[in-house]
Amino acid sequence: MASLTIQDLTKSYDGRVPALSDFSLDVPDGSFVVLLGPSGCGKSTVLRCIAGLETPDRGRISIGGEDVTSLPPGDRNVAMVFQSYALYPHLTVRENLEFPLRMRRVNPPARASRVREVAAKLELGELLERFPAQLSGGQRQRVALGRALVREPALFLLDEPLSNLDASLRAQLRADLMALHQTVGATMLYVTHDQVEALTMAQRLVVLRQGRLEQSGTPDEIYQRPATTFVAGFVGTPGMNLVPVERAGDLLSPGNPPGATTAGFRPEHIVLTEPVAGREAAEIRLVERLGPESLVHLRLEGTGLIARVPGSATFTPGQPVTLSVHPAHLHWFDASGRRID
Repeated sequence: MASLTIQDLTKSYDGRVPALSDFSLDVPDGSFVVLLGPSGCGKSTVLRCIAGLETPDRGRISIGGEDVTSLPPGDRNVAMVFQSYALYPHLTVRENLEFPLRMRRVNPPARASRVREVAAKLELGELLERFPAQLSGGQRQRVALGRALVREPALFLLDEPLSNLDASLRAQLRADLMALHQTVGATMLYVTHDQVEALTMAQRLVVLRQGRLEQSGTPDEIYQRPATTFVAGFVGTPGMNLVPVERAGDLLSPGNPPGATTAGFRPEHIVLTEPVAGREAAEIRLVERLGPESLVHLRLEGTGLIARVPGSATFTPGQPVTLSVHPAHLHWFDASGRRID
């Protein structure tokens, strides 16, 4: 395995609006790093530049200390797993797994041994003689992962590999991927727009916005201390409530720091009680019941908010309530959207 270093990577497709702007990133050897951001933010472009499928306008890419910026894709020793499974339909699972080794002219006994080893790790042993059309979506994705794993690359690039699966399969394969990473110690760069995937899988989380790095840190750091209003609103399901200071009323007692224009607080930190005399009441607009918890949609002074409450709570649409947030759970942002500590 190997480390990855990206320095000042810039890429534009139309010569005007860059897909990436001076993007830099260090991925330590053996780590699992997730790139998170909305569609069009440049996540997949980063992977394609690393793999050699796109040529950056400027910048430098190093794998294991070697500058690979100008190398062709076949000389970079990286494996890429796409959103689509990209399996050969006329080949069996065994033949799909063998294919990268055949291209490298690995001898048959070594090929067979490596395929058996990877098939065992991914629980594909009983499927080796089947064709892709005979497999479920989750099984096909495991074959795609196996085809990358069998090569023993320096770096794994995974471009939203679970997005075509249903919710239960995604949860299962998330766990499988994390276990696989722990077993093989591979260096993995994983792209997703799914915050659950990002928060549960990442050792380090990198948030992109419009081709630029918005924030980097552990999932806990980014969730608990978002650096900007964009990160605050994007990370989390649902995202942080963001309220203009001048419209927040009693929620912001005992006051806000100098320069603060926006206050933020997570849905789980809102406390709902019966209306209190002398304080502005919020109106419940909708209650989403999710079993062990509920999401309560409210409107306060023209601002929409979401509270996360226990599923046993008996709130109903149209009910007036008083909101409160403990000062320790308030986040402050300035006019540019940057965090104020």
